[in-house]
Amino acid sequence: MLRIMTQVPAKTKFSESLGDSRYVSVDVDRDVTIGDFNNSGKRTLLTTPRWVRLVEEMDQIDSAVECAAMLIPTQYKFHVGANWFIPVSGAFARDVCVCVCRYIAIA
Repeated sequence: MLRIMTQVPAKTKFSESLGDSRYVSVDVDRDVTIGDFNNSGKRTLLTTPRWVRLVEEMDQIDSAVECAAMLIPTQYKFHVGANWFIPVSGAFARDVCVCVCRYIAIA
């Protein structure tokens, strides 16, 4: 079931805005949530080790974003852990997309 969020989760210890419509928060269990305030229901819950891997990879993600923004083809995809990946694409002129994706295997 998709949970629609209009505010930061209740057990939050820290929260920071990521622009107009998104936030990152850390809860009492040290899990990190990246969410959307716009009632889209989109959110990502990363465990502490996965968050650390993401932060450690930020320079490479930034480099991939810079290449994509200059219309240099990029096929960057970083595995955070389990089924979580961070792909960067710039297939559309000047529109660079950085996603946090969870792939689910269907048997």
